[in-house]
Amino acid sequence: MLRSPTLVVTTGSRCAYLISALLVCTGFLIRWGLGLLHPDIPPYITAFPVVFLAGAIGGVGPGILAGAGSGLLIWWAILPFGELNPGQQIGLGMYALSSAVLIAAAHYYRRLMKRLEDEQRFRELVVRELSHRLKNKVATIGAIIAFQLRDTPLIREEILGRLQALAGADDLIASTQGSGAALSDIVALELGPYFPVSRASVEGPEIRFPAKLALAMALMVHELVTNAAKYGALSVPTGRIAIRWTLNQAGLVIDWTEQDGPPVRAPTRKGFGMRLLANSLEQFDGTVSIDFSEAGLRCRIALPDPSSPAAARWLDPSTEAAPKTSFSA
Repeated sequence: MLRSPTLVVTTGSRCAYLISALLVCTGFLIRWGLGLLHPDIPPYITAFPVVFLAGAIGGVGPGILAGAGSGLLIWWAILPFGELNPGQQIGLGMYALSSAVLIAAAHYYRRLMKRLEDEQRFRELVVRELSHRLKNKVATIGAIIAFQLRDTPLIREEILGRLQALAGADDLIASTQGSGAALSDIVALELGPYFPVSRASVEGPEIRFPAKLALAMALMVHELVTNAAKYGALSVPTGRIAIRWTLNQAGLVIDWTEQDGPPVRAPTRKGFGMRLLANSLEQFDGTVSIDFSEAGLRCRIALPDPSSPAAARWLDPSTEAAPKTSFSA
């Protein structure tokens, strides 16, 4: 997320005035050097940026110092010191007026940047507070579930695992100030605990999902990882998983492929996990297809054409020119 520039120089401080003086000297030397190249260069051409920079960095006082210092140096070294002809007098007056406008603009710029910084800090504080409260609620819900389902450990672990997947996705979203999460980060978060056990390869362009879809995708990846850990490729040391996704004019396609695991059999009933996989993407016009091949489970997740109106609900604009990402373990 873009952050506003940080104002590192305190308004009217000694450092601000020192920077202003250095800018004046630098601007004057540049103007003096340009005068050696061509005598008809306007006398105040380098003073205007000096005045604005001094005002933007240090405030009104350093801006006034830069304007007055630059004007006096130019009057002393470049213009005929002493009496000025009418044209030069008008030029000096216009320089003074222009400097005042530039100082006012720099002052407005500083105020605007300060306001943006304050708003950014407030947003970060709110996100941290909401994230902290959400973690407390998830922990409380988890404790209640663990107590109520203490006699049914399988159901308890499944529900707690889904809560942890949501909490992990929430942490990813919170770390980006609520702007969503990258698909590669979601996959890495869910596969991370299993990397020492089995090998997994992940490859695809960097894609960012908005917050709502990131949560849905985290749940789906969690279901696939959990199923692989219980019954599929992650349940044996030799098993492998390949996750590949492509983004083109046809849309986003994510392929999950398991290999070298136990023989796969199609389930006799459709449990909650299967219904979750089948229904999670309906609101985004996406589809999920699962093939219980004996060689290993295959799952394909598809989202619509990025150029279609429906894509606005799932594709972050920053995805378009994003680089490719891949990792394995």
